[in-house]
Amino acid sequence: MAEDLYRLDLQRTPAAQLFAAVEGFTSIKSPPDQRPREGYLLDFKQDWSDSALHTVAGFANTFGGLLILGVSDNKDGVPEDIVGIPSVGELKTRIGSLISTNLLPCPSFEIGECALPTDPAKKVCVVRVKESAEMCLVTKKGERPVRVRVEDQSPPADAVQLRDLIRRKESRQRFPSRLDSLRSGWGQSLLVTRIPQTGSSQRVMSSTRSWAVLFPFEHPEIEIDVNIEKAFDSIIGEYFSFFGREDERIDLGPRARDSFQIHRLIIKDDFERVWQFDSSGAFGLASQMAWNIANRNSWSLCDLAIDLSSLLRASRKFWESFGYFGGARLVVRLNIQELNLYREGQGFPALVYGSSPPIARNAVALSPTPVTTTPLEFELEVTFQTDVVYAVSRIINQLMRSLGHATDLPKLEQSLRAILPPEPD
Repeated sequence: MAEDLYRLDLQRTPAAQLFAAVEGFTSIKSPPDQRPREGYLLDFKQDWSDSALHTVAGFANTFGGLLILGVSDNKDGVPEDIVGIPSVGELKTRIGSLISTNLLPCPSFEIGECALPTDPAKKVCVVRVKESAEMCLVTKKGERPVRVRVEDQSPPADAVQLRDLIRRKESRQRFPSRLDSLRSGWGQSLLVTRIPQTGSSQRVMSSTRSWAVLFPFEHPEIEIDVNIEKAFDSIIGEYFSFFGREDERIDLGPRARDSFQIHRLIIKDDFERVWQFDSSGAFGLASQMAWNIANRNSWSLCDLAIDLSSLLRASRKFWESFGYFGGARLVVRLNIQELNLYREGQGFPALVYGSSPPIARNAVALSPTPVTTTPLEFELEVTFQTDVVYAVSRIINQLMRSLGHATDLPKLEQSLRAILPPEPD
């Protein structure tokens, strides 16, 4: 599997490994239609130029991104060859200096460098740029100062783009103060229910559940109509595998002025799940956690991992349709009091996703006295570039440590890559 250049440690990765990562990422040995294409988060340049500076500024002002220098591309933005840039000494030092002296404020960026195996005098550089909290200006004489990223281009901002950029930066700075209100509102609307043991037909809120919501920092306002609802339903069906049983009931809705839900219920097991989005772009899932196994109510670590990864993938597909490639705050809440963590000899199997391999037993060190008496909450900042396995493994690590257990993160990541379903085409 190719290294993820959006997350690879560019400073410490050996040159030979970095070149292999660039080769794998560009799929240069594969047919052109299987190679990545330039877009909001990716650009190829054969050499450093003012155009490359514009790309860095556009990334900083929009969603961040990855600039790979020393790679030629065709008119469609598809890489053609890894050609390298002739350079004596460190190329990354020169490029870093050009970025720092020509952009204000200087955005956060990382640079990795490697030589071509066939010609050590030619270098390849990977420049990874983070979105800037402030507007990033090009200070080079004669240049238009504000650049934005639009598809695979980094043009000067026109009046409308400049207004939107100012609004986005202001919205991003206000986000922390809005988050508590967002969490509270979703906590009251995204609920799963069950039939009480008293036998009453009136459903009540389930006491054991998972709740995960992605709150985007500055998603454009969504005008919800039936077409957006259908698109949401299609994405949920694409990224979440369902049971397909005769006793499964699907309800589209309820609708509210600014939100829409989908309910799915396994009637026999009284097992409910709810997906919701709202006009701010927030995207979430609530699911019951208890599953009866041999007369014991259990919860599955594997199910939780698959749910979180599917939620991340589905939200990105949804946001992409609105042109949003920015970051979000992932908030996860768990009520698993008095539930048994389901484990078998080979590890931690799935219950809902029964065909999935288990999470490997050596990825988790269990405590003989776990803590399961209080609700739990975790947060993680994610972007379009964040590797799904990285994000899910960090949430699971927080969860298991809060329960008194521990994880082996490298083994957990390896196990998650084996169990997560492939990304839909």
